[in-house]
Amino acid sequence: MNQFENLGFKPAYLCNAWPELPGDGSGEILPFPHNMGRKTGSGLLVFVEPDGSKEWMGAFVRGMGRYTKFCACPNPNQLCVVSEGSIYIVDVRDPANYFMPNIDPVCDVVALPDMGKLLFNDYSNLCAVGEQGIEWISENLATDGLKIEWTDDKLCHMSGWSAPENEVLQVDVDLKNGRIVNPERS
Repeated sequence: MNQFENLGFKPAYLCNAWPELPGDGSGEILPFPHNMGRKTGSGLLVFVEPDGSKEWMGAFVRGMGRYTKFCACPNPNQLCVVSEGSIYIVDVRDPANYFMPNIDPVCDVVALPDMGKLLFNDYSNLCAVGEQGIEWISENLATDGLKIEWTDDKLCHMSGWSAPENEVLQVDVDLKNGRIVNPERS
């Protein structure tokens, strides 16, 4: 079972996964469908108790990946849920107000709390979310197997497979704008 992680951010809510459902059948479970119309089982069930707002429970449809995580965002009123690769960024005070960055399936989530960013990657792209929402989505960085190797205060260093070159490519991405700084072959 996954545990909620604040990742160095300061969420304005409490959260846990797979809560026990009320024995009397009370309580509404909000559905979070995939933006591509996927419906794969019941999904990841998450209970949220926002500061000063009504608590709620949501079922987040599973994606086509393996990665699952739920964590805080740079915005203290947002929750990030990755349900088997499908990503949801939800306003915990108004759960109908959510968005799904165009990264699918999510393979990793990396927090940069000092920069106020949350990074996600799929097989070929990188996305940064800040306090105001999506800051940028990179161009295709690899054909497959994109992996975050390390970050510092300026760059995200990644590796991934390049089919045209038939080799592994090393790529540095500028964390301010998502642009490639220096692609290198390994």
